[in-house]
Amino acid sequence: MEELILIDGNSLLFKAFYATSYTGNYMVNRNGIPTNGVYGFARMVEKIISTNPKYVIVAFDYGKKTFRNELLDTYKATRKETPQELVPQFALAREYLTAHNITWYEVEGYEGDDIIGTLVDFGEKNNLKVSVYTGDKDANQLISPQTTIYRTVKGVTELDIYNEQTLLDKYGLKPDQFRDFLGLMGDSSDNIPGIKGVGEKTALKLLHQYGTIEGLQEHQDEIKGKMGEKIRAGMEDALMSKKVATILRDIPIDVDLEKATYQGYDYETLKSFYEKYDMNSLIKSMTTEAAPKKELKLEIVDHMPEITKDSAVYPSIYDTNYHRSIILGYGIYNDEQAYFISYENALKDESFLAYLKDENKKKYGYDIKSAVIGSRWNGIEINGYTFDLSLASYVLEPAIKEELKYVCTHFDYEGVQYDEEVFGKGAKKHIPEDDILASHIVSKAKAIYELKDVVTKELKDKNQYELYENIELPVTRILGEMEFAGTEIDLDVLKEMDTAFDETIEKLANDIYRISGTTFNISSPKQLGQVLFEDLGLKGGKKTKTGYSTSQDVLEKIIDAHPVVPLVLEYRMLTKLSSTYLKGLQEQVFPDNKIHTIYKQTLTHTGRLSSVDPNLQNIPVRSEEGKLIR
Repeated sequence: MEELILIDGNSLLFKAFYATSYTGNYMVNRNGIPTNGVYGFARMVEKIISTNPKYVIVAFDYGKKTFRNELLDTYKATRKETPQELVPQFALAREYLTAHNITWYEVEGYEGDDIIGTLVDFGEKNNLKVSVYTGDKDANQLISPQTTIYRTVKGVTELDIYNEQTLLDKYGLKPDQFRDFLGLMGDSSDNIPGIKGVGEKTALKLLHQYGTIEGLQEHQDEIKGKMGEKIRAGMEDALMSKKVATILRDIPIDVDLEKATYQGYDYETLKSFYEKYDMNSLIKSMTTEAAPKKELKLEIVDHMPEITKDSAVYPSIYDTNYHRSIILGYGIYNDEQAYFISYENALKDESFLAYLKDENKKKYGYDIKSAVIGSRWNGIEINGYTFDLSLASYVLEPAIKEELKYVCTHFDYEGVQYDEEVFGKGAKKHIPEDDILASHIVSKAKAIYELKDVVTKELKDKNQYELYENIELPVTRILGEMEFAGTEIDLDVLKEMDTAFDETIEKLANDIYRISGTTFNISSPKQLGQVLFEDLGLKGGKKTKTGYSTSQDVLEKIIDAHPVVPLVLEYRMLTKLSSTYLKGLQEQVFPDNKIHTIYKQTLTHTGRLSSVDPNLQNIPVRSEEGKLIR
């Protein structure tokens, strides 16, 4: 199915402008024209269309006044004035798109959303896969089996992907109900009122019960109490808000699909635009001819052929804790070979096992510690890793998130999906079909192989290669051995302490109930706040939307105000130690009577190690009880 990409031009341009001007400094060209918004906009558009879609259209708002202002005269009235530095960049964005041979539309009296809505219907009727890129949540109403919404979170390098299933998982709504959702709770960004006093949770509850605002209207007299009063008083606002939030799908627009075909840019024309506005770094990223995209050709094999060259080797470890996880299979890639073999077949393949074990066979990987140790737990030995893309990219830019997809995005490498797109998440996480799994894993191996020289060169150019090669890489091997060796623990002592803590905690609870004169959930901040600041009348309470704050610093300030306060602080300390360490550590003990933590080498910006699952670095030592556990 061919793809039609629809881009919300106003949304991306605003996001690009604010992302590049938060310090108060604006890019300007030699003539003093601000260009930071267009510069960021261009980078986002380039990223979106780098997948070579068949059709691309960008939609813009036409002026400030639309038919929605006639329905609601305060529509968008609370928005700040557009910064003067951004105003001229709307025209520049259109100029950029024209120079890039990308079709764009604007229609008087309508918003870009309505253009996108109309084009979504057009695309679906023409049997196209439709992908919408926007920062506006109201676009969720356009979702269908053919249409996916890509919500911009951090530029377009981080996207929230919404389809029918993800919308159902997050909100329990069908796409068309999203208009009702906005109609009930309103939308502060557009100054859509909704029903006063109805927030997200209440709106969802009402829609789950009544389906639509119209359905709610039919039953509004049945709803009792203050909520019923709010709904009846605000019903007209809700119906009007729904109408304002509805994206039109039939505005007068003459769609020329042939004109929207994306055929790439003319080098000289686009270069001339960049030169005109002094965007020299974008010129450097251009090529005179677009490099042809290589399709990933791979074989799923039962027996691994002989690997003839240095290769990227990527194990598919299913869970984040590789000490406990199954391995689904191995992806192998070099510029002549691309294979996937399942774990079961790999375990029976003596020649492949010998290849993995051979330290003279050079291998490239991503987070090689997890690859080596995860495989070892599953009975497979890997030696010969000489490159770790995760470590190398961390040395260059510690802020990159750990998942391989983010590293690829940082280095402008396409062709790798987010794990969540392939495996799902939470209760929906699953092992995909063999062909999908194989393609995902081998695409990762390919990325590692193709980025190796790029990243190595950058390390050397920035005089960081020695740090990577002589410190980070050897350390990761040592950490792996430490993890696999594990930390010995005396379970008998831990269980004895657990029992003693439980007895002390129970006694503290009874003392708290006796002194306060009531029984309540001590671990509930809301109930504790009620007891301390209302029932006992203590001073110094800070009221929040959900009740009184009972944070550590608040309680420490009133520790002498009442004898119950120090007991509560001690109760909290002991229950935390008990649940996190005494009970929590018992659950983490392996059959070898040891705990096998994971030492994160690429998590912190400062370069320090962190320990997770479980965290063995942060066992408290300020209290005697904490010291005893440590």
